[in-house]
Amino acid sequence: MKKSFRPNEKSVFILIGNHDQPLMDIALARKVSLALGSDHHVTMTRKSVYPIPPPVTAGDVVFVVDNDPKSNPVQESLDILSKNILEKSHNRVSLAVYPEGMLPYTGGQMPMTVKEGAFVIARKMAHQLSQQGVSVYLVRMKTNIIEHLTSADVTPARVMMESIERVPETAIDRSRPDEWIERNRLQAENSFNSHRGKTQIDIFNLDKVPYSKIPLSIEIRACSKVFVL
Repeated sequence: MKKSFRPNEKSVFILIGNHDQPLMDIALARKVSLALGSDHHVTMTRKSVYPIPPPVTAGDVVFVVDNDPKSNPVQESLDILSKNILEKSHNRVSLAVYPEGMLPYTGGQMPMTVKEGAFVIARKMAHQLSQQGVSVYLVRMKTNIIEHLTSADVTPARVMMESIERVPETAIDRSRPDEWIERNRLQAENSFNSHRGKTQIDIFNLDKVPYSKIPLSIEIRACSKVFVL
């Protein structure tokens, strides 16, 4: 995977993933960042989930703090990444965001909604660094942790990089819908929900959700890199 990028190319990777097992998410994203050759890794997470920076993460933790007007995790993430890629001798840095948010305590929501914040960060990062020769990539990773934990058969836990796409450098025009953000948000939502079903609970109807694959409405070009943990 590292060979897919030029050795001297300065790059920022925005990693997004499905939220199947929160306790493993940070460690999994760190493994993917290392596989991509990241010199510095940042994780964005809610402070209510991890009150202190977890020891498995090498790098920074940006906390999302609800109802705090001083909290600006998007700008904080941009500042940390910019500093590391521009002021330090780092060629590659990465940020992990789980755009489905928190899993409800009462059971898995089906389907889960992918929010657009991670994609907005990617676009702002690409626009901000476009004049410094830094490329920004959106990396979608997906784990099979639900299947690993619930399958009657022995199923190895895996994380796969499904797609890597260079992020457009143009500024976001908030006066109109952004096709790139919505396309990638929808791709991620379809992909992350496609394996959910009989192991999930519909928290609104309090009933088992029949197992079925959600058809992808947009073609996804898959990457071949798979990590077996």
